[in-house]
Amino acid sequence: MFRLLNNRRGMALLVTLLVVSLLTAVTVYFCIAMRTDYVSAANLRESFQLSARAGSLFDYARAVLAVDVAANEYDALTETWALPEDLSGDAKQFFAAEGELEIIDQSGLLQVNALVSEDGQYNEDVRESFVRLLVLAGGVDEEDAENISDAVKDWLDSDDEVTRFGAESATYLSRQRPCKCKNGPIENLAELLLVQGMSEAIMYGGENGPGIAASLTPHGNDGTVNINTAPPSVLLALAVNMDAEMVEGMDEYRREPGNDLSSPLWYQNVRGDVNIVGAGVQSRYFEIVAIAKKGRMQRSVRGVVDRVDKNKIEVLSWQVE
Repeated sequence: MFRLLNNRRGMALLVTLLVVSLLTAVTVYFCIAMRTDYVSAANLRESFQLSARAGSLFDYARAVLAVDVAANEYDALTETWALPEDLSGDAKQFFAAEGELEIIDQSGLLQVNALVSEDGQYNEDVRESFVRLLVLAGGVDEEDAENISDAVKDWLDSDDEVTRFGAESATYLSRQRPCKCKNGPIENLAELLLVQGMSEAIMYGGENGPGIAASLTPHGNDGTVNINTAPPSVLLALAVNMDAEMVEGMDEYRREPGNDLSSPLWYQNVRGDVNIVGAGVQSRYFEIVAIAKKGRMQRSVRGVVDRVDKNKIEVLSWQVE
């Protein structure tokens, strides 16, 4: 009788321990789940707040560009919008938030869509600059550069006639991954990777050169390049007898405070033996990169705007990252 009683007490103790262990495990799991949900909710809240701040920084950059076009007849690298440190500092002062803000002039780049004129023919000045860029930055020989230029021209023009060594839909439809020739202006530089003869090394850099992508823009079609803001790779491609020494001299001249950059002929003050066709000093298209930060978290807004005039700045693209 005593042994049976002890067995029952032992069984009761064992059951109690099992129940307590189960309740403990459930409680711990519940606490972990609650903690996870709390952290996730907090992170989501921070993410929304950072995205909103990045959007505000983006709008602030638009306001800076609007003020700038009303105050100046030309755009240059010495202005506030072109100085990321000053721009980010002003934004921090206004928004009391950590972040970075940068405005990148797209009008200082070669306009891909300007390669074809309104009548569907080559814009020869743009073609010559594009071929030189392919050679100097793309790392291809001149013959291949001419062929790639023909293929890009066929990709952009509206007809189905092959330009010299270019390509139309018949070529692209015979590929392993067939597609039609666009026969229209590009909207994104990545489209150029579909063009016959083009490669990632030519576009984004490889052993033979830094690539052409950083010197091109899909925005604009009049062929005008703002030489006040154009990167050295673009300046080097703008004239047949341009050299690295002249590009360096031009870059130093345009960054020197007090130099008059209101005329597109200012480069003749550096050296007068070069003729740049299609040179301009005003910009219309800008890429804005706005980054809001808090601790290890950050959110960014990247987009392109069209500064039509001082009263209208149209957003062409907008992406939250």
